[in-house]
Amino acid sequence: MTQVTQPFMEQVLASGLIGKGELQAVVNDLQKKGLDPQSRLAQELVRRQLLTPFQVKQIAAGKGKSLLLGNYAVLDLLGQGGMGMVLKAEHQRMKRVVALKILSPSLVKNPAMLKRFQREMEAAAKLEHPNIVTAHDADTSGTTHFLVMQYVEGVDLSSLVKQRGPLTVSQAALCLLQAARGLEYAHKQGVVHRDIKPGNLLLDKEGRLKILDMGLALLDSTEADEQLTGTGQIMGTVNFMAPEQARDTSQVDRRADIYALGATLWYLLTGKPMYGGDSTVQKLMAHQEQAIPSLRAACPAVSPALEAVFRKMVAKRPEDRQQSMTEVVADLQRCQAVSSAATAATQSTGLDSPDLPLLERQGLALLLGKAPLEARGDETDPLAMETVAPAYAPRVALGDATFLKKIGEFGMFTWMIITIASLFVIGIVSAGVVLRVKTSVGTVVLEIANPDAIGADVTVDGEQKITINRRGEVPIEIEVDNATHQLRVSKGGFQTFTKEFTASKNKETVIRVHLEPLGQPVPPVSIAPPATPGPMPPVAQVPPVVRPVVPAAIPAAPVVPIQAPVVPAKWDGWPADGPPPAIVPFDEAQAKAHQKAWADYYGVPTEQMISLPDGQTLKMIFIPPGQFVMGANVQGEMQSDPVDVTLSSPFWMAETEATQSQWMVITSNEAWQSSTPDSVSPEHPAFNASFRDAREFCSELTRLEREAGRLPAGWRFDLPTEAQWEYACRAGSQGLYGYGDDPGLAAEYGWFTENSPTGGRPHIHPVRQKKPNAWGLFDMHGNVSEWCRDAMGTLLGGREPFVDSPQEKASERMSRGGNALSKGEIDRAAAREAVNIGRGSGFTGVRPVLVRDENPIVDPQGGREWAADAPSPAVFPFDAPGAAAHQQAWADFLKVPVEKKVSLPGGQTLTMVLIPPGDFEMGCTPAGRRLFPDQHLAGVLLAPQHHVWLTKPFYLSKYEVTAEQWQAVTGKAPPLSQGPQTPADGVTWSESVAFLEQLNQSAAQPGMQFTLPSEAQWEFACRAGTTTNWSFGDDPAQLSKYGYVADKAGMVSNKAEPVGQRLPNAFGLHDMYGNVMEWCLDEVYYDLYALRPLNDPVGEASVKSSNPSYIAKGGNCRFEAYRSQSGAKSNVRDTSIGLFGCGFRAALVIEVK
Repeated sequence: MTQVTQPFMEQVLASGLIGKGELQAVVNDLQKKGLDPQSRLAQELVRRQLLTPFQVKQIAAGKGKSLLLGNYAVLDLLGQGGMGMVLKAEHQRMKRVVALKILSPSLVKNPAMLKRFQREMEAAAKLEHPNIVTAHDADTSGTTHFLVMQYVEGVDLSSLVKQRGPLTVSQAALCLLQAARGLEYAHKQGVVHRDIKPGNLLLDKEGRLKILDMGLALLDSTEADEQLTGTGQIMGTVNFMAPEQARDTSQVDRRADIYALGATLWYLLTGKPMYGGDSTVQKLMAHQEQAIPSLRAACPAVSPALEAVFRKMVAKRPEDRQQSMTEVVADLQRCQAVSSAATAATQSTGLDSPDLPLLERQGLALLLGKAPLEARGDETDPLAMETVAPAYAPRVALGDATFLKKIGEFGMFTWMIITIASLFVIGIVSAGVVLRVKTSVGTVVLEIANPDAIGADVTVDGEQKITINRRGEVPIEIEVDNATHQLRVSKGGFQTFTKEFTASKNKETVIRVHLEPLGQPVPPVSIAPPATPGPMPPVAQVPPVVRPVVPAAIPAAPVVPIQAPVVPAKWDGWPADGPPPAIVPFDEAQAKAHQKAWADYYGVPTEQMISLPDGQTLKMIFIPPGQFVMGANVQGEMQSDPVDVTLSSPFWMAETEATQSQWMVITSNEAWQSSTPDSVSPEHPAFNASFRDAREFCSELTRLEREAGRLPAGWRFDLPTEAQWEYACRAGSQGLYGYGDDPGLAAEYGWFTENSPTGGRPHIHPVRQKKPNAWGLFDMHGNVSEWCRDAMGTLLGGREPFVDSPQEKASERMSRGGNALSKGEIDRAAAREAVNIGRGSGFTGVRPVLVRDENPIVDPQGGREWAADAPSPAVFPFDAPGAAAHQQAWADFLKVPVEKKVSLPGGQTLTMVLIPPGDFEMGCTPAGRRLFPDQHLAGVLLAPQHHVWLTKPFYLSKYEVTAEQWQAVTGKAPPLSQGPQTPADGVTWSESVAFLEQLNQSAAQPGMQFTLPSEAQWEFACRAGTTTNWSFGDDPAQLSKYGYVADKAGMVSNKAEPVGQRLPNAFGLHDMYGNVMEWCLDEVYYDLYALRPLNDPVGEASVKSSNPSYIAKGGNCRFEAYRSQSGAKSNVRDTSIGLFGCGFRAALVIEVK
């Protein structure tokens, strides 16, 4: 070690990024190779990925200590501007890559700016939306204040336009629509951006647009002549700044963002700012005084409709613009609809195709794929990104990849699992190393081709564990599992079991780990060094597993539309010009021919990859229409006589059972949380899923794909019917299995008791380990049983049979395919099992299908009976002014008041509030469900979110019915009320209904009928246009302003308070949360609402009872906050004895012709 290197080594150690022993080992290695540490140390640290080039540069400049900020190690500089800089960093323990937004030290000294930064950090923390970069955390390190943000790899629109030129109209409209949706959400959270511009709109690799710098940008005159600062700081960027924002930044509202978004549209289509000028003042004056330029003149492809939307967005006066981003979204969607119709008429193709308005992000991902991943920002951006070596630096930030992705690639290595502890012996083989670790169940053999070339540390400790560690990656740990006699491979909290583990670099195997069982030595296979490559032979008796190589920084799959055929609503026999139907029996070659012929006929692919969140995908296989004999009259199976079945519509079925990784990104939940299996990996099937869980998975998948614009109208994801499942399983076979009648082949196609024991009991395996059937579907036999939609009953024949009788044991649904617990005969194609819908097990899973929607969402003006002169329905979401406007519009149309006074006996009155018709997503959000400490209770109480239309207006009482109102009508006091103005407490459902029936006699309203509200009516009225957990937002700390609930567990009240003490919601209703829970008309149901949109639904019990249960909503003063959410509910028996905390609210249904 030379003296000249010593200062640099000391600086490296002082940085805290590398330990002394680790650093000295690198120096020693260089010296052993005869290399001069003086000239090679920095290069070697970078080569080994112990340091990044940016870190080396900072350390050499004496700034090494600045590379650690709290729990984060700084990796690179992404950019800097007037307010500070943006750094790429990694959490030292979690290994998650993030972006850190650092407040400039000069601004930290300014108390006003520091306060503003802290306020904006709080605002950013409130925002969680697909089109907004997420803020994870905020922290300080010494005097440095920073915001921790999501790291998104992509390019901002300013850079994209500079590099690629102006966008097409379709591309620009799609970007604008996504930005508008993100801003619509932010505005509803009370956050105005104030600096919308192309440089703050980032397009990621999936074609998803994300908004950057939520409220953090400002103008700083020290950075550019187009930016102003001083005591009166101006927030924003001149070229995109609304006139009122230049006059007084503090007074701007959401309409300033609308203006800036309109100016952004101009830039995207023309490649230049909307107004010119040689100075900042000239530009500011142009925005206030110059006439709005013609967008069509600058870009002739712009439609008149889009020109009108643009001109309204950039109107000089805020009151002349759209008044909310909701209006902007609606205007842009209407432009897309017009554009789609016009384009369809001319048969145009490409990025301007008629499918784009529906599919939104199609083409944007491809567009990004053509652009370099650079982010220079626009010149007027106060946080303009300067390209820093290396030049690929993305602007802001992709979160850490999951184990599923990471297991695909480890840094420069490609990892492949084929099927994997105190003494060890080291041998040298062809310049490589072999380590043999003896254990109680065999010897673990570790072979390394070239220790100096692998770029990772491989260690064996006293715990018989092999650890492979590469800088910047989560370590991989390999150890013997005594129960399974396999290698357990663990990474990042996930684990899998396998016989052998290999790693390759540059397509050459460099590491191999395998187990030699006691008494059955496996001849060692030496790994040749890279100079003499040789293929690895397969492990004996282990079927090869074919799986794609997944890179560590996996590029998200291009967002492509889900394709679906246009199928006639009414079937009139097989189409004359169509291919022959797939009539069973047929062989594998014929199965493929049927698939291709029908896919070509409908113009769709035989396979399609569905994009999911976080880069996950779901592969769907096309199943053509056809005929088969369903069922097999085999003794011991739950089976009726065989029946002839025709499936006239094609459908897609998932290639495999839904995996753990797919389950988690769709439901944000762990499918195995109620059961602890021996092993779980991302590629294991999701199990322990109840029927409700399975339906919710399909419902959420449908919602996500619809919101992303990928799902064609009239199609949805669902569970298969029994007929669909068996037809897909058979794949042309008339035998007992999808592969024929030979049980000796079972082990080649599925997992069941005989071939999957682990530690003396059956074991679930990752998907795709066995052969697929003739359609290309894996694991149709065994592993986990798969839910079907059908209720238990006798098999029906005919066309599209579906058993769904609510009176016939509808609390049980059918499960198909058997599982790892099953004997071979239960895995047969026709085997059936009835399972309670609320119960999952360690062996029940889900395989979704993509099918035609029997009850699609329809615009009421296009598919419902709706008066031609009626106002627009109240379509969620809308804000408080929107709620009031809807109420007034319907009051004027019906010629009734918004608030109606109903006279009761004894001089009492009942105030009723008009609720307009409309549509919304009913039920608890996934985030709301996670607030329940007991997830089993959440599963019992909460149905999946589902789309609901309320087609009729109604009145709902402004307050809960009070004790004095109850006594005025019934002549007696309610059982548990504490005062005249407190709710009528302790009343049963039947007593509440009787009260309202008595009102229909004593206080009859012409053309109206008193009743309890349905659950759908109650929740629609409670939400009042919102999609959050409560009508005021998602923060339970605000609940006390609107409702009376328990502060926390154990801190409850035994006394309801007088009504009207808390704030009302946007419809003017008080006490919708807490105080007393409120009876609804619905009986407790289990599967009525899931997945499909319904008109005016009212739940009915599947099985009638002498003591039925009914829905109660809103929680009470004994319940904690999570039980009061808009989408939550309680199931309460209609007992004859009053129950504390049970009251009701009167509804008045209006008969509208």
